[in-house]
Amino acid sequence: MSKWKDFENEMTSYLQEMLDNYNTIVKQYGNSDSTVSDIEIFSNSKKFFVEVKMPVSQSSQFVVEIQDNKFVYGSKNKYVSDKYSDEIVKILNDNFELYRKVNKKGFVIPVSSLVSFGWVISNMKNKNVEFIISVDKSNNQIIIPVDKISEIFNIKTILRRKKSGSRRLPKAYYDDFREFSKINLTI
Repeated sequence: MSKWKDFENEMTSYLQEMLDNYNTIVKQYGNSDSTVSDIEIFSNSKKFFVEVKMPVSQSSQFVVEIQDNKFVYGSKNKYVSDKYSDEIVKILNDNFELYRKVNKKGFVIPVSSLVSFGWVISNMKNKNVEFIISVDKSNNQIIIPVDKISEIFNIKTILRRKKSGSRRLPKAYYDDFREFSKINLTI
């Protein structure tokens, strides 16, 4: 099992134990699907999610595409763009010739922490995430309200080319693949 998966299981158990006496349901989802939040908390008809983050991890990715020699917010992103993603795309376009040559390792993009954290918080709220659970430098569990993540974490924005190779087809592409298969793979 991957280290991050063990960590997610451990944090889920921690929350289940911590909330055991409060008539609360704790359900783990997450895994490697970044479009689904990690842990659902349901109590007294209130439902929200908790993201599990290792001290060094990625969050709130979105896809950019190149159209007419400029970057645009990808058409298959699950959530609509906002002022933060628009600002990131603008920064990419300000140095288009450099960033269009991105590789799998990627480039750190000079995005202000205000914009970077703004995007992450906005994305988390779109997914109904209210808290992030992680560990501090002493390996103690910490639960952070999403609005307070800039007080705990450091952030950098990285542009990278998506890895190629064998992996599951993202849910956002199922319908396109099915349609393509009907048209092009008729026997």
